Amino acid sequence: MVEIYDEEKSLHNKKLKLKRERVRKTKMNAFGEYIDNCIYILVTFFIADVLLRSYKVLIEYFKYKNHYFPENRLWTILCRAFSYNVASLVIYLLVIIVALIRVSCDKRQHFIPPPIYFAFIPLWWLISLSQMGHSTIDYAMFIRENHGLDSASSMAANYFHGYLKLALPAVNSGTGIRERIEFYEQKHGVKFATKRLVILIPSKLFIKSKFESLYLEKAEALKSAYHNRAGVFRAYQNDVYRFTKPINNRFYYLSLEGATPILTFFETLNLPLTKTKQIEEMQREILLKFYKYLRKLVYKWPETEEEIDLIFYDDYKPNGGKQDIGEMLFTHFKHLILSMESKNLTESIRKTLDYDDSRHDY
Repeated sequence: MVEIYDEEKSLHNKKLKLKRERVRKTKMNAFGEYIDNCIYILVTFFIADVLLRSYKVLIEYFKYKNHYFPENRLWTILCRAFSYNVASLVIYLLVIIVALIRVSCDKRQHFIPPPIYFAFIPLWWLISLSQMGHSTIDYAMFIRENHGLDSASSMAANYFHGYLKLALPAVNSGTGIRERIEFYEQKHGVKFATKRLVILIPSKLFIKSKFESLYLEKAEALKSAYHNRAGVFRAYQNDVYRFTKPINNRFYYLSLEGATPILTFFETLNLPLTKTKQIEEMQREILLKFYKYLRKLVYKWPETEEEIDLIFYDDYKPNGGKQDIGEMLFTHFKHLILSMESKNLTESIRKTLDYDDSRHDY
């Protein structure tokens, strides 16, 4: 009786073991089939993508051939049409590796998808040509990338190369912004809060031709600097403003102006001829990219890093009130000047104490 029971128990255990093995094999087969389908789909989409890119090559070559130099027109078009980003190349490489592993495990497998998969090629074309995955946020992501193709980077680069890098460094004697400020100080017996050109970048884009505030008053401009630009001998002049309130019993001066490309951008947004829905929606992204890219150019170029102060500010205070530019600048430079004077005083006291200690030791 006991033997029969043991045999039945052993048989039952074998059946359970076989059942578990079948379930495991079924799961493995299902997973393997899923991997195979993924490979077939990606290979199919790759073929569809190659065909679509080939179609674009024909369009470019016959419809837009004047956009390319004749001597290397076809090669340039092919290079542009069949360029892949890093993510795509990584995916294709992974597909090849996984496919090779599957083929090595099962000799019946191959890279070529079954014919039914090729019926989905038009689906890929439909998705690609209709830009089904595209949304407005893609514009924002494009602007943020570091490629120089967006309008914000172009504005910043043109402003930097066409004006800041040209007019502010001391190319010749007496032409740099720092030298002209020092000449102004000696001539008028005044003191500047900074020996740099202060450039304002407002959040709402608009910049008046004259900064109006109870904290500021316009003074005589700096001496003009003259430079030859594209065959034109141009005069570059920078305005000067005086703080109407003293800092430590001294009235300080500033060489101050707004970023002119930002005003141009404001005018672009407010003229129906140049305004578009996309540029209006992305104005904040464009403004921030302009500021960040210009800051990068200014402070990484040796000739301009000590010549310019970029100040980005909100036109409205946190409580909703209108920002007073003069008050904002006065508070900013008052803090800097007092901090610098405090630092200089501390350094002077330290040197005096060190000197007294050295005399005492002697």
